[in-house]
Amino acid sequence: MSFALSHASSLSRSKDPSSARSRPGADPTEGGLIGRTARLFGALRFGLTAFACFVALPSVALSHAKDATATASSNARTCSSITYAAPSGPRNNITYVLDKPYVCGQFANGDWFVVPDQAGGAVVVTAITPDYSNLMNGWDTNPDIRGHYYQSWDHRLGYFREPPTLPYAAPAGTSIIKVVSMADCAATTCEQFGAVLTVLEEMPASPQTTFRPPANGTIKPLFSTDLLHPAALPSYPSTCCPSRINAAMALARSKGFRNNYSPDTVSGYYMIPADNVGYQRAWGGDMWLSDLEVLGYLMLDDAPIAKLPVLVAYVQQGIDIWGAHRNGGASWNRGGGGNGAGALTTYVFAAAMLDDPGMLADLKAADMNDFLEGLSFYLGRNGVALYGANRDTIDAYWGGVSTGDASTRDMRDPHGYIDGGPIPGGGYEANLANQVSYLSLLLRALPAFRNAWPTTNSNLSAIVGFGKRYHDHKTLTLPDPCAPAVGTYKRDYGPSGSVSEGFADCIPGNGRFPSLDRSNIANRVSSFLTLLYQYVDRRLP
Repeated sequence: MSFALSHASSLSRSKDPSSARSRPGADPTEGGLIGRTARLFGALRFGLTAFACFVALPSVALSHAKDATATASSNARTCSSITYAAPSGPRNNITYVLDKPYVCGQFANGDWFVVPDQAGGAVVVTAITPDYSNLMNGWDTNPDIRGHYYQSWDHRLGYFREPPTLPYAAPAGTSIIKVVSMADCAATTCEQFGAVLTVLEEMPASPQTTFRPPANGTIKPLFSTDLLHPAALPSYPSTCCPSRINAAMALARSKGFRNNYSPDTVSGYYMIPADNVGYQRAWGGDMWLSDLEVLGYLMLDDAPIAKLPVLVAYVQQGIDIWGAHRNGGASWNRGGGGNGAGALTTYVFAAAMLDDPGMLADLKAADMNDFLEGLSFYLGRNGVALYGANRDTIDAYWGGVSTGDASTRDMRDPHGYIDGGPIPGGGYEANLANQVSYLSLLLRALPAFRNAWPTTNSNLSAIVGFGKRYHDHKTLTLPDPCAPAVGTYKRDYGPSGSVSEGFADCIPGNGRFPSLDRSNIANRVSSFLTLLYQYVDRRLP
């Protein structure tokens, strides 16, 4: 079986002979509760056919275009231009101008596609506004950075390559990504808004129940919303958490195209558009916290029809992460300090909700060092879950401990006893610990999510164990049989030269940081998820 068919229907004209459940064009009445929910979603999504190209349906359509010409049928509309409206205002709107009208439509999340007017043809894009100028407001097609990192968005992000020239003839299987640059970079990004227009070989049988294919790389499988498992989500009473976010807030955080694929330590998050993330904070640790609140919302008792657009939007984010990792060379460890945090969470949740064998297999085969969640949480001696990235040398770790060197603040304890860094509980652990605590609860509460999480390097046990321990105990620095950094290195403190249980043994003493045990200086906090943890934890085994 081909790669595309093993994951979903592909862009080719050949039809997948498998069951209706795996086909984007399947009758949405199939599939029991899931199918009925999808049918209701589809009815609302396209209930105002005559206006679908002009006006967003805010409760369902997740992104929208203006100035698109519509015919009488929602499955036969044509567009000569498509505009994505920026939350930050009309001056940041993105418009794709085509050389003539083409058949067009919207995916389940509201993103747009166009279809060439003949087999093997192309859609000709004559302009994309705001115009690319001064090496900013860039655009690209199917980014793939395997073996040759570059970016075409903004010269300030480094490794810049000029965008393709216009007019551009885009064949089927092309994702055309556009970003709008800020005049001056903000604290965490240089980009304001982003969008993607997809060129398909043919109109999907049921666009309103079809996810947009991944934006990165040339492999473009189509997944159906009929694959979702909303019934698998918990339904905890909203009264548990007065500070909960609502459907509108969850949707606003999830619906935008994030352009999140770069392995660059800093520029990787500086290319994520502020309009397309919660709180306009594109730093990984902040995005992770925002996304975890979205997942918390999905586990409350709002009606399925209210939660479905949010579920679709967030799963779309996971499809993009999967595609960028599988087919585009993406990585999110970004130096191990939290700059790429949360990508694995999004990927795993999407795979769990779609229950797609290919995505799940890719997760099991994935290099955990490509993800912050896999790189920075591990099992130490006696199976104790700890924080710290496995990088650099024992000498570098002890140099950081003795001098307080901030460059070592994400390094793990090479002896496997305590949380990492020159000041355990501080540095990046303070930026990320609460997120892992909230994530551990969500994994415990949702079996499908937990079962999809990779067990490579015991990462599932490390995430769940660290999260629960941090909630109950906070920073861990005891017990610790190692001597503090006082005196002469490798004589009075440091490694002893032997190894046991897979870790370096240390020169014995009374502990490196006994006063920091149980300290709490975590600085990313969600009152909603704190309350949800308190409510749900008591009800879980």
